[in-house]
Amino acid sequence: EISYFWLIQVISHSTKCRIFVLPKTAIGASILFCHSRVSASDGPTLSASALGISPFVRQYFLKTENKFNVFAELSAVLSKSWNFESSSSSNFSGGVSAGVTYFIHPNVGLEFISTFSPGTTLNSNSSQFALSNTLGFQIYLLEKASKLL
Repeated sequence: EISYFWLIQVISHSTKCRIFVLPKTAIGASILFCHSRVSASDGPTLSASALGISPFVRQYFLKTENKFNVFAELSAVLSKSWNFESSSSSNFSGGVSAGVTYFIHPNVGLEFISTFSPGTTLNSNSSQFALSNTLGFQIYLLEKASKLL
């Protein structure tokens, strides 16, 4: 009997900054960092890292007096990735997201976002597709979010 296992460890961080250009419409950019490590029971441990920037536009849909609000977001990501062998690649992907924000406080929202991201590696003919779910906090610094939504 042959049995294999994989251990996958991922650390990622995204910092977003946005500004409302119209009521319920925001534009912005995020800085992305990801480091992953994959260990196989019968082979070497592989690791890779990526750094990128992502401009986006977000549209909220519900009335401002609601504690919940739903939104859609379109984004593009340009990133550079590299692995332990010092090889690197440049990547481009787009993203379509849908999510919900629960306002804990007028300036603080807890968000759940689902994103579909088709992408391509720029220096080869490879493509990839990803579906991700994210849970995080949003802090509105300049004005109360309820005034902007």
